[in-house]
Amino acid sequence: MGRREKPIVTSNKALERLACWLRDHRAAGGWSYAQLAQRSGCHATTLQRAASGNQVPSARAVEAYARACDAPVPKALELWKQARAGEYYGAVTGRAIPSPVYVSGLSQLKAGLHGLYVKAGRPAVRSMEERAGQWGKLPHSTAHRIVQGQTVPRDESQLIGFLTACDVPEQEQPLWVDAWRRVLNRATPMTALPERTASPAEPAIRPSVSERRITRNPEAVSALSFTVLGPVRAWRGSELLSSGSPQQRALLAALLLREGRTVTAGELIDAFWGEDPPSQALATIRTYASRLRKILGEEALVSESGGYALRIGRGNLDLTLAEDLAFEAEKARAGGDRLQARTLINKVLGLWDGEALSSVPGPYADNQRTRLEEWRLQLTETRLDLDLEVGCHAEAVSELTALTAAYPLRERLRELLMVALYRSGRQAEALAVYADTRRLLAEELGVDPRPELAQLQQRILRADEELARPADEPAPAPTPFRPAQLPATVPDFTGRHSPARELGEQLATAGNSAMPVSALAGIGGVGKTTLAVHVAHRIRPHFPDGQLYVDLQGTGARAAEPETVLASFLR
Repeated sequence: MGRREKPIVTSNKALERLACWLRDHRAAGGWSYAQLAQRSGCHATTLQRAASGNQVPSARAVEAYARACDAPVPKALELWKQARAGEYYGAVTGRAIPSPVYVSGLSQLKAGLHGLYVKAGRPAVRSMEERAGQWGKLPHSTAHRIVQGQTVPRDESQLIGFLTACDVPEQEQPLWVDAWRRVLNRATPMTALPERTASPAEPAIRPSVSERRITRNPEAVSALSFTVLGPVRAWRGSELLSSGSPQQRALLAALLLREGRTVTAGELIDAFWGEDPPSQALATIRTYASRLRKILGEEALVSESGGYALRIGRGNLDLTLAEDLAFEAEKARAGGDRLQARTLINKVLGLWDGEALSSVPGPYADNQRTRLEEWRLQLTETRLDLDLEVGCHAEAVSELTALTAAYPLRERLRELLMVALYRSGRQAEALAVYADTRRLLAEELGVDPRPELAQLQQRILRADEELARPADEPAPAPTPFRPAQLPATVPDFTGRHSPARELGEQLATAGNSAMPVSALAGIGGVGKTTLAVHVAHRIRPHFPDGQLYVDLQGTGARAAEPETVLASFLR
């Protein structure tokens, strides 16, 4: 049966019924996922995800699962339709899509586009090209990278195609075009942008350090320090402070993540309870704030403009320290110091203490956990890339193998694993990773691997020497070219002993002094060339750097140009 499956946690009751139905039929037959994979021809990961309840699987995966379990396929597909309808009508995600009016960063734009895709019911990526309204307007490979958060549309036409494919109403599309323009600094917005800071329900997602804004608060309280990259904790010096109930920790986390900016009470209510706050939500927020102020001090937690702000320095929060270190790592890598960049990235990753915002409730905390986990994965990919660049490919294989199993659809990890295996002399296994990736992507998303992955496969097939060498390992020095252009000598050379000996002695005993130039004169056919070649072969050991030879065709119809001969020697 394999390992025990995780509990199904979803607000989509139809999806829960589908996942339970699939699991029950697998349990009744006593099948493992490896056995189902053999019976269905689908990847085991695809089948396991189909019954996970995390998201609505593809119809193809559900049908394959049912057939492999000898379960009724029509019933499986009926349950699948109900689950898909439940997701489409908004019962599942529980994550707020950032309003396009307040989108201000690249990561926030990516999150918004992904949210639109989820809200549309996760249409098959291959079908989005047709749904966009004009064939070729939104290639399915581009749509795949957009919904995976790897890129954004390259132009307005492609953006509108994506919005149309996600069933975004026409009246809302200009707002998303404005957001896209703001993020990419293109032209003038189509609509005016209201003055407002992002609310906790609409976080400025920053998985990339290069997007962040660094500010220092002159009112920092140096004695306090906090962590959010794990459990939310507070210290005064070396003393661990009580952070109270989970809801009180949620308030502390929301204030910390705003980095000194004010959060209104209304924004905090949305962050904690979303669209269904309790009747006494405002009083509850004030109670939590009062308790935190007693713990942290009035100079740290201040009330202003109908909200609250936490006044601490950047160095007093593990997240901002991680951002600063990651920024320094980027600079070191850009400057060519890969070892320093690798050391700094390891320090960043070392600041994590389990899951970020552990056990903190509320939709805002859920969004931030997702954002921070994505950043952590990106940092891990960067560090593994640096490992390969400095030649630690053998050590990286085991970690990459575990990560690709945990995140099977993350193509960058699979690309790094292929490189690590290839550089470890495991070419066949590297190619097997590509084949497995291609099959999994086709089953899960109906797409092919991205072009970079396909190009890597071709380089491995060609046994590319450059790919086999880490970036920090210099290319082997080319073997010096030693020309050996002398024609064969006459084996039974006789006569001319005196001039041959004299020429040989002059040329062979020159040492470090200026090399003499010897010339032989005589009518054509008397043996000048034969003598010169014979002497050259005798003294060849004295000229280990090579020997040059050319026939100037002096007696021919067209003699060789001296400039041409010299150029050929210099090449």
